[in-house]
Amino acid sequence: MKNKNILYTISTLLLLLFIVFGAIRYQNYHSSSKITSSSSGKDSKISRIVITGNCPFSVGMANNNVYSKIVGTGPWTFTKNTNNELGNYTLLKKIKPDIDRINNNFMDKQYTVNSESLLKLKPQKIFYYGAVQNDHLDRFNIPIINLDRDREGAIDPSKEQDYWETTYEKELSLPETHKFKTVWNRAKKQMEDVRKHSNVAGKTGLYVYMVNNKVLRVSGKGSYGDYYLKMAGLKNVASDLPFFADKAQQIDVSEEQLLKWNPDVIIVCFGSAKDIKEGKILNNALANTKAFHENNIISTPVGIHNWGGAGGESSLLPLYITNKLDKKAVDDNKLRLATKNYYKYVYNYDISDSMLNEVLKDR
Repeated sequence: MKNKNILYTISTLLLLLFIVFGAIRYQNYHSSSKITSSSSGKDSKISRIVITGNCPFSVGMANNNVYSKIVGTGPWTFTKNTNNELGNYTLLKKIKPDIDRINNNFMDKQYTVNSESLLKLKPQKIFYYGAVQNDHLDRFNIPIINLDRDREGAIDPSKEQDYWETTYEKELSLPETHKFKTVWNRAKKQMEDVRKHSNVAGKTGLYVYMVNNKVLRVSGKGSYGDYYLKMAGLKNVASDLPFFADKAQQIDVSEEQLLKWNPDVIIVCFGSAKDIKEGKILNNALANTKAFHENNIISTPVGIHNWGGAGGESSLLPLYITNKLDKKAVDDNKLRLATKNYYKYVYNYDISDSMLNEVLKDR
């Protein structure tokens, strides 16, 4: 009887030990599972991101909770040449004094990635814009997000920028702000009113994406440039060009084609209107256009990014175009006030008159 009691006691102790050991293993297993799930999901604490494109970067920097996490960006995002047609570094530095902490040397201007440089940044997520910026990024085993949204037909920069903004916020578990949806809706309403009494409406326009002595690259149907021209009330003479050309919504054309179009207005994005007016670029062709004779060749302003691209300031471009062509419809005070209010609302920055002059100056 005594031996039976001893065996019972030992069996009970062993059973208790087995239960306790199993409970510890169960707890450890589920603790490690939660850590793994958290580190790979959208609810994880993301503090280091890379945004490869200059246009999406200028949208991301409008939200401090996004901007503070950016550790890397592409080579075109900012330069230290204040006259560069890509962006004004001085303005960028004033808006974001700590901008130099962000690395832009991990890829070259063809978006080829230096693996060692990228990995040193220890990014937890990489946002890129389209296939051209994706140099086999999946090889790094880091979550990658393509900012080139699914769409059919023409590009709408208002939808594009809202998509970038909301994608950042969703991927980083941040509240949605819709700043860019708001400013684009305001711009569209404003331009509807402006077009009613502007003499710009109905004129023909050509959006020159890039011009130098080697190339005349224009924006065809469905491009950003096409959108800006129409928003200002201009008819795009290149609207018969295909939506997706071989240069990402742009196509190279001949001087003969330019003369055939003979636009009333020429908007120059990457290039200099001043050089064209002085006969330094494609002199024979451009000097024989209506736009040249009527002094209606206009360069897009350069701020954080070139307003003529798809950067954060581009919703202001149609207002600027109208101001340059019809002061009665949009006078200088109206343009300057709208621009000041924009920088304050979107970037929480009070732009000075002298800096505003730099942004709006002719190129």
